Amino acid sequence: MIPKKIIDNSDVKLSAFLNDVLKEIPNTQFDIATAFFNIQAFALIKDNIHGVRHFRLLLGKTPEIKNEVTLGEVLSKMIREEVEGFDLSQEKDSLVKIFIQFLSKDNTEVRLYDKEFLHGKAYIFDQIIVVGSSNFTPSGLTHNTELNSVSLESEAKYVREHWFDKFWNGAVDFKAELIKLLEASRFGTKEYTPYEVYIKSLYELQKDDIQFEDEEKKGGEETLPDSKVNLAEFQEDAVRRVFTRLKKYRACMVADSVGLGKTWIAKKILEEFGFYKRKRFLIVCPAQLRNMWRDEVKDLLLSESILSQEELATDDFLNKARQSIGGDMTEVSLIVVDESHNFRNPLSNRWENFFTLISDHITKGGERPYILFLTATPINNTIWDLYWQIMLLTLTDQKTFMKEGILDLFKFFKDVDKEEDPNLLNDLMNEISIRRTRDYIKQNYPDAEIHGQKIIFPERVLENIEYQLDKTYQGLYRDISRMITEKLTMAYYRILEYRKTEKLSKDEEMVLGRMVALEGIFRTILLKRLESSVEAFRKSVSKHVNFLEKFKEYLKKGKFLTKKSFYKYVSNQDEETAEEFIDELEDKNLEDYRKEELFRDIEKDIALFNEMGKKVEAIDAEADAKLKELKERLLELGNKGQVVIFTYYADTLDYIYEKISEDSLFSKISIEKISGRITSATKRTEIVNDFMNGKINILMSTDVLSEGMNLQKARYLINYDLHWNPTRMIQRAGRIDRIGSPFKEIYVYNFFPEEELEDLLRLVEVLQNKIRNIDSAVGLDVTVLGEEVNPKVFGVIRRIKEQDATIFDELEKEVFGGGEKFYQPLKDYLKARAIQELESIPLGIYSGLKKGIKGIFLYYKYGDDFHFWFFYDFIKGEKITNKTKILDYISCPPEEVREIPDFFEKVYVLNSETIKEIELIYKEVEQRETVDTTFGELNSDKSKKFVSSLIREIDLRLDEYLLDFAEDKKSEEKWEMAKEKLLTISLTKKRLQKLRAVWKNYKNNHKSWKRLLGEISEFLEGKLSLEREEIPPYNPELLKLVTIDFVS
Repeated sequence: MIPKKIIDNSDVKLSAFLNDVLKEIPNTQFDIATAFFNIQAFALIKDNIHGVRHFRLLLGKTPEIKNEVTLGEVLSKMIREEVEGFDLSQEKDSLVKIFIQFLSKDNTEVRLYDKEFLHGKAYIFDQIIVVGSSNFTPSGLTHNTELNSVSLESEAKYVREHWFDKFWNGAVDFKAELIKLLEASRFGTKEYTPYEVYIKSLYELQKDDIQFEDEEKKGGEETLPDSKVNLAEFQEDAVRRVFTRLKKYRACMVADSVGLGKTWIAKKILEEFGFYKRKRFLIVCPAQLRNMWRDEVKDLLLSESILSQEELATDDFLNKARQSIGGDMTEVSLIVVDESHNFRNPLSNRWENFFTLISDHITKGGERPYILFLTATPINNTIWDLYWQIMLLTLTDQKTFMKEGILDLFKFFKDVDKEEDPNLLNDLMNEISIRRTRDYIKQNYPDAEIHGQKIIFPERVLENIEYQLDKTYQGLYRDISRMITEKLTMAYYRILEYRKTEKLSKDEEMVLGRMVALEGIFRTILLKRLESSVEAFRKSVSKHVNFLEKFKEYLKKGKFLTKKSFYKYVSNQDEETAEEFIDELEDKNLEDYRKEELFRDIEKDIALFNEMGKKVEAIDAEADAKLKELKERLLELGNKGQVVIFTYYADTLDYIYEKISEDSLFSKISIEKISGRITSATKRTEIVNDFMNGKINILMSTDVLSEGMNLQKARYLINYDLHWNPTRMIQRAGRIDRIGSPFKEIYVYNFFPEEELEDLLRLVEVLQNKIRNIDSAVGLDVTVLGEEVNPKVFGVIRRIKEQDATIFDELEKEVFGGGEKFYQPLKDYLKARAIQELESIPLGIYSGLKKGIKGIFLYYKYGDDFHFWFFYDFIKGEKITNKTKILDYISCPPEEVREIPDFFEKVYVLNSETIKEIELIYKEVEQRETVDTTFGELNSDKSKKFVSSLIREIDLRLDEYLLDFAEDKKSEEKWEMAKEKLLTISLTKKRLQKLRAVWKNYKNNHKSWKRLLGEISEFLEGKLSLEREEIPPYNPELLKLVTIDFVS
């Protein structure tokens, strides 16, 4: 061979030259000295290298490799990353296997020289040598602008003996380690168990969190004052997990069950921010908990910075917030919200004002604060309670969790709602929350201690107190209940049915449906108050007669109450702190209605309510069978311990308190009551403290006390009326069932109407089914749905009556399991092993297990933080992406046997489809961010579509105007600024309400685009745009296969 003197990869590639030499002299010895090497370089010469007599690969150290890292570690990492980055294809599978076979030959050697830098690169054959700049990599062999000199036999022999052999003899073997690394990859012979695939999947999903927690456990070298917050191990674990979520999302929800010490977890976070880091914070809590939080903050030697939720709901909330913070609001670094489930209604003042406080005042265009929510009951009625809390935590960013495969939060919740399985929320809650139940703590922290004392949870014992509702109502219960459910016309809710028209418009049909749903809620409330107490029902009847008389007078004048007024009236019936009812009226032409029929039906209802009023008027405390049962039970329990009594209605509370207090049998027993009607938070706290100090024997309360208060000195809890909301039962029991309870057993007594229970449940269930059917047909406001009775409550009530105490634990788990399903198996694994063991398992491994189904699981990571899980179910022919569902298919114990099924080959086709889908998903996200993103969002959300119409309308009118008045640049600039802001601010429910009113006023009344623009500019004043994370373009090299599982 007479080669070219220089090879620079221009007209002749080094790879082609090496192949020519290997073909020409196949039996040659072949030595390579290089700083960098990868398997793809081997692929370029693999077809011709197998005939060489002896192959030596010498890998040297370059200046880029730092002293604290060994050459072996660097090369192992590089080769491992290369292999992990290979496509899942038969071609790559074959390549790695051929390379392993080549390395395994006796005449193949690989060594590392890391004593000093090895700059030279050489390719030495028996009769020829190439010396120059090319590393043994695809780039070095084909692409880079290289300079390599070619010499013949004498030069080759000299360089081998005097240069290569010198470094070779001083090098260490790397062949065994390289083979081991390749055999451990998915292409090698090492077989991984299904448990290893399961744990590796969980680890890669939560890697950042686990590593951060590990660092936090080790702690830093800095010496700080001792913490004033002593926590149990499970609380310490929660604190570390809170910090991982705050780090990742600047938000977290601690949703541990009642009585597990959420306040103490939050206190530790406050100490870190307020005491150690000297950052400003704000605590938002119910007014009744202000004193408790004041004491906790004082204990940390920090100044009080507390805003009550009631203050937050006022028009003057900004001034109250400034006073609470005592300084510049933009300096607030942390906001802790206690009882965050009170922010489940996006139309409430407190929700809207909290959002405004953060987005437009604390963030003020800069860095947003960290937000920590605390609640034991994130879901009160429906999963939408949780959704609206998450919307506050994320400042309404629907794409917050797109890296976890949740591209749109609203759609994610709709899908979960459709499947009617709240556990599917775990995909989301694993990211943003910590949720442990009492049962979970008992199982996973059996030896938990606090202050050196082992934590013992009391056993819950359910007891029934049975009475006869019909006896309470003097034999009239069934007559009254039938009047409520069957005889009342409720014409005032159905006014549109009295229109003189053959057919209502679509909009009118929708309004009528929603009003009929309100009617169903009102009938339900009447039944609930009928069961609660004679007095509560008596007051409802009296109030409603007055309402109907007033309503009738308005109608005669052609005035109708608005839908909003009706809703306020209905909701006031079910709340102890009813807001002042202000009549909002609208003009209607009474001649458009069948007014004689309408007035006749209203008069009929007035007569029915008057009849019900007369039936219950004479029932006093002596005749009240339910009250008698309560008195007897209190006299029995009063000598055994302190008692807490809960009732839903303040009217019922006032009644039983008054009648029991004036009974001479109770003259020596100290009794007190708390309700929302006691507006002084100081007074409430004083009563609770007296109870805890033993000065009060019996404490009666509405659900105002079911939040946040510790009443563990009580051994007995009595629910005087039925649990129409399962979460209230959890909250109530949690007042006495807490860490620190001195009792081995606590007793929860529940009143049940023995003979009438099934009839009452049936009546309520029928009404609620009607409401749900209306919701399916026309869609109800979230505020209306908030008054709905949860469908599962009927079964819950029956189980409580059967004294099934396991219902407590089940209800806590049912809300949603939280992320522990993902986190706890990893934590168990790491109790006996180090993180390094998980790190040593390469990406791309596979296994298989028996689960009685047929499918393949593929897990891909894009970059460091996009996680894509896919499970292909061959039997159902469907693809599953919900991680919670998938986890059920791949979870297994350590001893699970590996089973590879006969459909292994299907993985190659599936993998190609999966890669294409991931690219499409990513590009969809990317497009949303770059191409007219907000218009897309406006058009995809029904409630925001009118905003698109509004923008187009002003665009059109302004264009027409500028044809005649081109010099009016001010109007054009004003609209451009307003439009940009309108497209970038968060449009909350309340903001949309205001904007919709502005739009309607323009369309139906003034029709002046300039006035519309002025009103929009006024609406936008003070509202700030929120910064969203930018998405870089898709790069296929960042996509890595993590695990594969064959499930059969």
